[in-house]
Amino acid sequence: MNRDELNEEQDFWDEFAGEYTAIQSESQVNIVGDISAYLAGEISSPVDTLVDLAGGSGKYLLGLESLTKKYILVDFSKEMIRLAQTSFPMSQADFQLMDQASFLSRTSNQSYDVLFSAMNPAIRTKNDLNEILRITKKRVYLLRLVQEEESLFSPFEEENDELKLMARYKNWLDTPYQSHYFTYRVEEVITKDFFYDYYSDQLAPVVLEQALQQFFPVQDTAINHKLLTFELLSIDLEDCKGGQV
Repeated sequence: MNRDELNEEQDFWDEFAGEYTAIQSESQVNIVGDISAYLAGEISSPVDTLVDLAGGSGKYLLGLESLTKKYILVDFSKEMIRLAQTSFPMSQADFQLMDQASFLSRTSNQSYDVLFSAMNPAIRTKNDLNEILRITKKRVYLLRLVQEEESLFSPFEEENDELKLMARYKNWLDTPYQSHYFTYRVEEVITKDFFYDYYSDQLAPVVLEQALQQFFPVQDTAINHKLLTFELLSIDLEDCKGGQV
């Protein structure tokens, strides 16, 4: 990503930060609590350093900060960092406003015990992953959504390439890893008017009419059944060294 593209991305996330944080806070799934509990079981005593890479507005801060003597939240959006600092004024976290490439390149050797990164859009290449492994001494945890199915919407949506990223990470790895899955089933009520407005510019009229007849044959509402699966990839960098976190 060149400098102009990076600036554009930063501007987007600065503008979207508040809305994104609000959307995340209204989530129907308890992925934050479940990940925090799982990692608390994995990391039995506080490590010296833990990096939350692309940590945004601190979604996982409360769950991660107690697992380390020094919690470092890195994000390239100044508004995300501001929201994190405002939301957690009592936190002793080290908030670092920095893009991922700059953060990784400034570290000349492995210097962080644990690195965690959730839904990070900047891990796109094998080199990105290798750089993360390079700066981490003990364990890397990467969290991504790997399955998303919705009974009302999935039949009309294009395949989401983001769901394939975790499989690519695993193909790139020469280091031992484990996967842990978190699956959620939720329901939401969708109105016929909302469905029509959502697809009015995306589907051909005949296809939209058929969908309306299928999903809303009598009533003006329908239940959208959602299946979400997250995968937590745990990369143990001490397997060959005989240590444990």
